[in-house]
Amino acid sequence: MSESTHILFVDDESDLEMLVKQRFRKQVKEGNFKLSFALNGEEALIKLNEDPSIGIIVTDINMPVMDGLTLLINVKNIKRPVRTIVASAYSDMANIRTAMNRGAYDFVTKPIDFSDLETTIQKTIEDLQLILEGLKAKENLNVAVEEKDMALRSAQFKQQFLANMSHEIRTPLNAVVGMTNLLIDKNPREEQMRYLSAMRKASYNLLHIINDILDISKIEAGKIEIEAIDFNLEECVDVVYQTLHLKAEEQKTNLRYTIGDDVPKWLKGDPTRLTQILTNLIGNAIKFTPENGFIDVLVTKESGEDPAWIKFAVQDTGIGIAPDQLHKVFESFSQESSDTTRKFGGTGLGLTISKQLVELQGGSLHVNSTKGKGTTFWFLIPYNIGQEVKKITKADYASFDKN
Repeated sequence: MSESTHILFVDDESDLEMLVKQRFRKQVKEGNFKLSFALNGEEALIKLNEDPSIGIIVTDINMPVMDGLTLLINVKNIKRPVRTIVASAYSDMANIRTAMNRGAYDFVTKPIDFSDLETTIQKTIEDLQLILEGLKAKENLNVAVEEKDMALRSAQFKQQFLANMSHEIRTPLNAVVGMTNLLIDKNPREEQMRYLSAMRKASYNLLHIINDILDISKIEAGKIEIEAIDFNLEECVDVVYQTLHLKAEEQKTNLRYTIGDDVPKWLKGDPTRLTQILTNLIGNAIKFTPENGFIDVLVTKESGEDPAWIKFAVQDTGIGIAPDQLHKVFESFSQESSDTTRKFGGTGLGLTISKQLVELQGGSLHVNSTKGKGTTFWFLIPYNIGQEVKKITKADYASFDKN
């Protein structure tokens, strides 16, 4: 209903129109009421169908052509909220009861007491407003549900598209990497070696980007599964170190790791995801730490026995992060600034993936940094104590063959 309440008076008494206009002239002048009039139910129905702003009907019961009781039956067929007030002599209670049973909201007695009528209209307006607000809220809810469904469908389409495109790109790229490595093994000339090395580096960077996109799309789709297997923590950390220390040496950066004496040797969890998180964090530290800088990986037991909360900290003496940019580092496709992206490259997905992988394992990832002095990323994950897994040796294979 609009701000101006539109009231239709239906009565065959011609002088009622003048009395109503005089009584409500202030409300009409101030724009609170809009008044219309009809001499019978048939005229009223025409006006109701032509003007959807009419929200309240004040109708007599006894009228020619179409009386008020018949009008009430027809009002039920109108597909919008309309409230009806009937007016009849107090002695005509039988018709008033019939009117109420046919959907009338309230009634006033004739001769009409305009103070009573004004109070009844005001109460009716308040009730109608509540209904309209409820319908509006329902409409907004339906719109919100529809928008949510559209967003979910869009997100699913995006995830499927990213996954499909990433697979389509990775297949020929693997062939490029493989053939580049074969050519490098053929002892190329120095100039050719320079080109092939650049090709291999670019291919590995592109593979890393594609893997990041695949991981983030899987995480968003809820398709990442966390394993719970026994693994040797030191071996897991050392694998990451052996993978990255040559890269650190190329940049003349010192990479070290330390594992506390009280940290359990064997844990039960997902070593692959732990390796991925550490690789992302240490790789970032190498990227942003200048020559002669230090990167320390510290593994300690924070608390608990089984599960034990294990803390992994990656500290660097790199360029650091400005305080007002710290909250952005875990956002998808985000780095501290556009200058950082241009200078150091990367998708900005590594930290987002790491944070979500940590949280999928029941932990939390945090960052502390001082601009120009360095950054520490640290995370906590609860691990149950694992059991030692015996490695299969050549002697074991020999015994299997004999049996």
